[in-house]
Amino acid sequence: MEGILDFNNDLDINLFDQVIETLYKGSGDSQKKAQEILTTFKSNQNAWTRADKILTLSNNPQSKFIALSILDELIKTKWKALPDDQRLGIRNFIASMIISMCENDDQFVSQRALISKSDLTLVQIIKQDWPANWPNFIPEIVQSSRAGFNVCENNMF
Repeated sequence: MEGILDFNNDLDINLFDQVIETLYKGSGDSQKKAQEILTTFKSNQNAWTRADKILTLSNNPQSKFIALSILDELIKTKWKALPDDQRLGIRNFIASMIISMCENDDQFVSQRALISKSDLTLVQIIKQDWPANWPNFIPEIVQSSRAGFNVCENNMF
């Protein structure tokens, strides 16, 4: 399980998912160990750099929620200290992920909780960036609403 703590190598998504699985479904010492490893992972200053890979490649909803919570913490505490290109990259990644999940009817229904959590992460960004650093937010959300009914419904929510 400690392999997820090696930030010098690529994150093994399967191992990360196993840690999360042990945390949520394990018991005793293995569950305690998983909690300790996850806490150490989340407290690493570079944990946020792994969030996109977790959100893209993991099939475990709990893993994705943890990745979003890592991004939420980054946005709340260090957002203004990030370079503009990193902030823009995170913002675009989250917005694209939401639109992608909404465009797929099956995902729109089955991943509703994940979409809502992603929406809240985007709201955290909006609170930091709008209007000064994201003056086109309103026109962009209106434009994205034209992508389809589900995207429009989610944007209204």
